[in-house]
Amino acid sequence: MVELEEERAKIVAIVEHLVEGVVAFDPKGQVLFSNPSACRILGLDTQQLQGRSVWEVLRNKELAELVERCQELALDETQCVEIAVHVPHPMTLEVYGLPFPLANQDKGSVIVLHDVTQLRRLEQVRAEFIDNVSHELRTPLTVLVGYLETLSDEPSLETPNNRKFVHIAHQHAERLSRLVDDLRSLSEI
Repeated sequence: MVELEEERAKIVAIVEHLVEGVVAFDPKGQVLFSNPSACRILGLDTQQLQGRSVWEVLRNKELAELVERCQELALDETQCVEIAVHVPHPMTLEVYGLPFPLANQDKGSVIVLHDVTQLRRLEQVRAEFIDNVSHELRTPLTVLVGYLETLSDEPSLETPNNRKFVHIAHQHAERLSRLVDDLRSLSEI
């Protein structure tokens, strides 16, 4: 009994200090357990979560449906969804749902809530930055390529070095233009 109690204390200590929110539900969708991070993410305190139904606690259709779908999964299956929630404040959550075994062949459900709001915001800023940079580079490069093409057709540049220099500058301007196109393509991917 002492060993079991020590093992239980270790598990509780680990789950209590996770950054991710963890909420466990019984087969009827009532909250069995939640850690402090789940309470923070959901904007509720522990007393508001214990024993309440999935629909009362989560207040989000996609999350509640994920908990219900977990009842139908095999014990080694996991589902993951990314959702935007607006309560208690706007955030993007990556949510993992999985079943866990209970007594009498019943299954409970566990959801793990991971706040990826900042990560998605940074991805959006990066994409906007790349779009802006590629747009700002595209205009001067197009002008530069146009002028270099005009210069390469100019009869007054008939000296071998002049033609060579214009040709090299034109090749590099086109290369930069292709790099900007590649940058934009990578941003879209």
